[in-house]
Amino acid sequence: MAKYLIIFLFSALIVAFPQKNKNKNKKGNKDATQEVKIDLKMPAGFDTSNIPKDIKKLMAKPLYRFNEEDVDRYIGFLQERVPDVRKRIQILAKQTMGQHYDIYLLGEYPFEIKDKQPLFNLKQSDCVVFSEHIYAMALSHDWKEFFAMLQRIRYKNGEIGMLTRNHYTEADWVKNNEWLITEITNEIAGTDVVKVSSVIDRAKFFKKHGIGQDIPKDTINWTYIPGDSVYKVLPYLKTGDFVNIVRGYTGGEPWVGHVGLISVEEDGTVNFMHSADPEVKIQTVVSYWDEWKAKKKKKNGWNFLGYRFYRLNENAMENLKKIDGPRAPKLTIYGN
Repeated sequence: MAKYLIIFLFSALIVAFPQKNKNKNKKGNKDATQEVKIDLKMPAGFDTSNIPKDIKKLMAKPLYRFNEEDVDRYIGFLQERVPDVRKRIQILAKQTMGQHYDIYLLGEYPFEIKDKQPLFNLKQSDCVVFSEHIYAMALSHDWKEFFAMLQRIRYKNGEIGMLTRNHYTEADWVKNNEWLITEITNEIAGTDVVKVSSVIDRAKFFKKHGIGQDIPKDTINWTYIPGDSVYKVLPYLKTGDFVNIVRGYTGGEPWVGHVGLISVEEDGTVNFMHSADPEVKIQTVVSYWDEWKAKKKKKNGWNFLGYRFYRLNENAMENLKKIDGPRAPKLTIYGN
C-alpha cells in the first residue's frame, strides 16, 4: 500500500507544482531561477575520485534550481559519498543559500482544499520549509523517500491534513519530531534559562477554516536561553542542531517565531543558517542577536527574547523505524 501511495503522490505533485517562480519579492530581488554559481566546499576526507559529470554540475548549482530528477540523483550520491548526516546537512543547507524567501508556502493541496498551497516547493522557502527540506534530504536516498520524509516531518505521525500539520513549533513540531531531535536547552544552559508557559488554543487557530472546534486548549511549560547569554552555549552546539528563536510582546506569552539550523565551521565559528526575508542566509548565532539589539524597534512590536536548541538525533532513522516500521517513513491520507 505504501509503495502505491508514494507513486500516486509523486504523479499528482508533478502536475500540481509550478516549475519556475518568476515573481520578484517586495524588495525587488531577482527571481530564484537566475543562474548562481556555487563554490561548494566538501568535508575533509571527501572522496573526489570518479565523480560523474552530472554530479559535478549539480555540485555547482543552487538547490533551488534543481528539478525532481536532480534531487533524486544528488541525495543518493551524498548518501554514498558523505556518510555523516551532519555533513550532508551542512552541504545541502549551504547549497541553498540565496533561495528566495516567501512565507506561508505550503498546504495540503491537492489532497485537501482548506489551504490550496501545494505540499512541495523547492524554488522558495520560509524558515520552517528550509529546515524541513534540509533534514528530509539529508536523511533520504532518493526523491520518493525525500518527499515521504518531508511530509513525515511536517505532519503528526505522517497523517497529511490541515488539523495534523505541525502549526505550532513549540507545541507541535518539536513534540511530534522527537524521533528526529532532542531538546538540549536546559542541558547546555543550566541556570541561565528562563521558565515560561504558553496556552495553545488550536480551536481558535482553526476557527477560520471551520474545523477543529472540539480541540481543547493546551498549556505547555518550557524554557529558553536569553539572547545575552547565548554566547555561553556556543561550544556545546553541533552542525545540524535545530534552532528556535523565541519572541514575545511586552506582557504577553512568548512563542517560537523563527527557526533554522546550526553549522559549526572548521575554525570553530558557530553559524545560524536560516530562511528570512529576502533569502536564505548564514550568519553567526551571536550576530543574529546583536543585529536585533541594534535595530530600531517598532512601537508595540514583538521582542526577540532568546533561543532554544535541539540536538539532531544520531539514530533518527532507527527511531523512526521503531514507530513506522521497517519501511519508514509512513504517510497517511484520509485515514488510509
